[in-house]
Amino acid sequence: MSISCKLALSLCVLSFSWALSGGEEVSIPKSPEEDTEGIMSQKYWEIWNGDVQRKIDADIDANRKSDAEIRLNGVPEGAVVEVEQLSHDFIFGANIFNFDQLGSKDSNARYKSLFGTLFNSATVAFYWAPLEMKFGEPRFDSEFWDSEEFWNNVKYPKLQPHWRRPAVGNIVDFCLDKNIRIHGHPLVWGNRKWHYPEKMIFDKFASPEEMAFFKKYSKNNLDCSTYAFSEEYKKMPQSELEKRFGNISKAMAELIEI
Repeated sequence: MSISCKLALSLCVLSFSWALSGGEEVSIPKSPEEDTEGIMSQKYWEIWNGDVQRKIDADIDANRKSDAEIRLNGVPEGAVVEVEQLSHDFIFGANIFNFDQLGSKDSNARYKSLFGTLFNSATVAFYWAPLEMKFGEPRFDSEFWDSEEFWNNVKYPKLQPHWRRPAVGNIVDFCLDKNIRIHGHPLVWGNRKWHYPEKMIFDKFASPEEMAFFKKYSKNNLDCSTYAFSEEYKKMPQSELEKRFGNISKAMAELIEI
């Protein structure tokens, strides 16, 4: 018996949002006329048109679908055959930044259930600043402020410094249990807010002269809540800043190497 079938992998992160919203059907607008609820911004619709959609559909047909033939021996003519895909090699994932942070046991359980069945890859937050909220003490294992109880009772979760930056220990255990590929993202990168624990490093290593220079020219809080820099500061070459912040530059290089 020969069965020809068309195998398609449809990648749509909205399916995850649909499930988290309680399973309510989500209507995805494909034109400004259909977007009666203003789901997409006007700027988005200015670059979206039928040609774009047709190209996407053609690319999906060409690159995400293929013909396959399955031969089943000994199956009688007219039998009903059910085929279920159990696994695949295509990496399909999302960040797992709100692990136990959704405000209720029901929402957290639904999040974990969907993540453990829908995705086979997870991006885990290893950003240095929120990972090391106490100098020299990386948050690998969960503390109280990483617990479900904490997040279920905190009044303004988005104002917490570790919002969407959970401790990684429980997440790694969860991913290993679900056979989910783990992708760390990343320890050090070019964003001051998440790059390094700036205030702690300044408090520990900056000389009085370095601190005075920073406060005079940068006009920026060390907690990175603002990003206002003077024009003079912005025009200084990297070599000049490294000279001005000799202690900080040396400490940063050593800490990154560690």
